[in-house]
Amino acid sequence: MALAAAQEILGPQPAELSDVRFSRALVLASDPLPEIRLELTTEGTDRASFEIFSVTSAGGDPGPLPHASGMVRLATADKDGDGDAAGQAAAAPGGTRPPGGESPGGESPGGESLGGESLYAALRQAGLGYGPAFQRVAEIRQGDGLATGRIELPEEMATEAGRYLMHPAVLDSCFQVLAAAASEAAAGGGTFVPVALERLSLSRQPGSVIFSHARTRPAADEAGQIAGEITVTDESGRLVLSVQGLVAARIAGPGTGHDDPSAWLYTLDWELSEPMPDEQAGPLAAPSAAAERWLVLADDRGVGAALAASGDRSSLVAGHS
Repeated sequence: MALAAAQEILGPQPAELSDVRFSRALVLASDPLPEIRLELTTEGTDRASFEIFSVTSAGGDPGPLPHASGMVRLATADKDGDGDAAGQAAAAPGGTRPPGGESPGGESPGGESLGGESLYAALRQAGLGYGPAFQRVAEIRQGDGLATGRIELPEEMATEAGRYLMHPAVLDSCFQVLAAAASEAAAGGGTFVPVALERLSLSRQPGSVIFSHARTRPAADEAGQIAGEITVTDESGRLVLSVQGLVAARIAGPGTGHDDPSAWLYTLDWELSEPMPDEQAGPLAAPSAAAERWLVLADDRGVGAALAASGDRSSLVAGHS
């Protein structure tokens, strides 16, 4: 969305994203579906900041919810749009253009080639379930912090792919290959979701078959993160997409919440309220002593029970640890 908007506002030249932050997942399960908006603010003639957010018309609308933000600028390299993986990524041995299924740097992830279903089974085990439209990795090879995935766009989706610079299902599938490359780093368990990327550059629109080459790198910020680079090529080895510094972070899974009820609240704040009205004297009269009753909430230390026993107009509610 941001690249397409940049071409509308800044001009038809190739553009690239930088300093992108993913702040909130966009859930499309609600009815009605939210409206997706993008705001682009120019900062000169060749760059702009952007923010993507959603708005829903459902009741109790909390207002626009931010999902992603970053910078977009006109690309300065490969102005003729004819760069290839050998020239813009790491050069292949002997300076030759690598085939589509090999890493642009001449590295091989090793291991046997597996069907894409093995990747999606592993992702489901990690807490990430993808619908059929987003399961576009047909073949995967992984090992030693590297992975290469063959991504195919079926004919029924290829007809609508022309509406996008890069179909969302294809772009997401390119990112999924990094999860395969980082399988050892993520062996501690948990669900990882993208939270940031340093730079994304699209050289050309992809065809119906592309190859995503992913390599992990140490996460710069903290434990519980994985980071890496992704280079996407077509069947001829030409560069399609380059992503640097894609960072995914572990999110808390089910059952990891606090057992302490005080941690469920932002603050604990008591407010003074008016006395309950006496039914016989009218709604504005203060309650009589005879009608007054006390509800005592108590733990198992005995203080509340003793207080409730001191009068005949008390009801005790006790909890036990």
